[in-house]
Amino acid sequence: MLRHKYLHTCIHTHIHKYIYTCIHTYLHACIHACIHTTYIHICIHTHTHTHTYIQTYIHICTKNSEICYYKISKSEIERQESETTTAKWQQQWDATAKGLVTKEYFPNIKARLKMKLSLSPNFTAMVTTHGKTKAHPHRFKIIQSSECVCTHGYQTTDHLIFDCDMLDKERGKLIAHIERWRLARAEVWSSEQIFKQFTMFANSIDFEKPYWKRA
Repeated sequence: MLRHKYLHTCIHTHIHKYIYTCIHTYLHACIHACIHTTYIHICIHTHTHTHTYIQTYIHICTKNSEICYYKISKSEIERQESETTTAKWQQQWDATAKGLVTKEYFPNIKARLKMKLSLSPNFTAMVTTHGKTKAHPHRFKIIQSSECVCTHGYQTTDHLIFDCDMLDKERGKLIAHIERWRLARAEVWSSEQIFKQFTMFANSIDFEKPYWKRA
C-alpha cells in the first residue's frame, strides 16, 4: 500500500517556478520511496537555501523510515519557543546575583511579562534602587553622604517607602489601601489596587523639586 507524505508549505515571498517544481519533484520521490507516514512543515521565507532544506528533509526521511514528522502550525511553534525562552530566562534570573531588589519585586518572569506597567523614572528607581535616591550616587562616591534630609536614616528606596516622615501624607494614602503594612516586595503586585497605589506613591516623590521643600 502506498504510504502518504504530506507537505505543508508556508510561502511568505514569491517562489520562483523552478523552486516550486523542485518541491513537487522531491515530494513525488518520497511517496515512491515507501516511507512511513510523515508530516513535514516547511516554512519558506526567502529563496535562499530552499533547495537545500528540501534535500535535507528527504535525506532524513529516507535514512530512517521510522522517523515521523508532524505538521505543526506556525502559532504552535511560536508558543513552544516562547515557553522555552521564558524558562531559560527564569533560570538565568534565579541564578544571577545582580538586581537582587528588582528580583524581589519580580521573582517570576512569566508573571512579569503578563503585567502592564506604566513605567516612569520614579517607578524604575523604586524597583531597581538605581538613580534618584542619594544612596545610589553615594555608592559610587559621587556624593559624600547618603543621609536622607529627614535625618532619620540613609535615603534608600526602603527608607522612602516605609520610614521617611517627609512622605507621611503620601504613605498614608498607600497604607489606606493595604490590609497589612510592610508587605514583601513581591506582594506589591498581589492586587491591582495595591499596585496602582504603589505606583502613585512612587510618582508622587518629586526629586526635581525636593519633597521636603514643597509648600
